[in-house]
Amino acid sequence: MKFEREKAKPIERVSEAQLRRGLGYMTGISSCRIAILADDDGSYVQVGGSGMSCCLEWRDMKRGRHFRAFQQPPVVPWPGITILRVSGGDVHLRQEEYYRIPQVTEAFLAFFHHQPFPDYVQWRDITDDLVAASKPADSGGTV
Repeated sequence: MKFEREKAKPIERVSEAQLRRGLGYMTGISSCRIAILADDDGSYVQVGGSGMSCCLEWRDMKRGRHFRAFQQPPVVPWPGITILRVSGGDVHLRQEEYYRIPQVTEAFLAFFHHQPFPDYVQWRDITDDLVAASKPADSGGTV
């Protein structure tokens, strides 16, 4: 598996120790805000954020679907949508979509070992939302 972390050299054949250490940099005021662990088939898990404000996503290439993790009960007390600023842009998170870095690490390790994700990680399919967001807005006119 390949591990990529913002502002770091990619690791082609990452070890569990390297993975843990790399995710450990995503705490506090670190400048690392994005990490991706990719499998040989192109599937991956990714995290944006740091500390207790993380967004966790999974791309399942076997099904051609993209998912965002959520959990019940939520870990943050505020309701509604909050903007999480990551290096790739802004991510709009619902109250139940926040994860802490130790939880993210557990999910990454499950993916790394080809094991089921932890029970508290539930997945919402966001494939159609991503496709719609990537299309240009209709100008309403004719060409």
